[in-house]
Amino acid sequence: MKRLPLLAALPLLCASLASAAPLMSVGYFNGGGDVTAGPGGDINKLDVRQITHLNYSFGLVYNNEKDETNAALKDPAKLHQIWLSPKVASDLALLPQLRKQNPNLKVLLSVGGWGARGFSGAAATKESRAVFIRSAQEIVSKYGLDGIDLDWEYPVNGAWGLVESTPADRDNFTALLKEMRDAFGKKKLVTIAVGANAESPKSWVDVKAIAPPARLHQPDDLRHGVRYSVF
Repeated sequence: MKRLPLLAALPLLCASLASAAPLMSVGYFNGGGDVTAGPGGDINKLDVRQITHLNYSFGLVYNNEKDETNAALKDPAKLHQIWLSPKVASDLALLPQLRKQNPNLKVLLSVGGWGARGFSGAAATKESRAVFIRSAQEIVSKYGLDGIDLDWEYPVNGAWGLVESTPADRDNFTALLKEMRDAFGKKKLVTIAVGANAESPKSWVDVKAIAPPARLHQPDDLRHGVRYSVF
């Protein structure tokens, strides 16, 4: 079977933050599709032998803003939880098979993506954040994942009006990440996708609060810059 080089699907290049830290090679794979790109790729064709981390995208957030890809998102009992399409759930169940290529591979579920709604509401209160975090923990446990990646595009500006946003998003996103970090402990990863513009992340989240410089040597607090479509 012909295998698809992962970085050809959605490349992400990461540099280590300190010379003592191991070099990371992280790839995004859009297996589940998203609200704008349509169906995703074939996980069975992935070649993950040359990367250290795989961010599988996308999970979505149950919300009241607009229908996404499935009528089930209207279920009020699931508001603020992470939703997996049947394709995503099926792919995540294949991770043990994928790890045979690379036993040391770290796999994270990326939640969100361009046009994905629900983050602002899910992050708004301590109660809604707790619902989101519990659902993330359940998914990580069920599928044996190594963590969660949040691709909120974007806090505060709402992708220039495409999704719901509020000036409080920055503080709420910071609180969500800190609470996720505490809930997951040090054995699981919590990461975020940010733009290449150095100033943009500062308007979305309090970077120093979620990853203080004094703690950057710790694996759970490593940060990396991301660039999409870089070949």
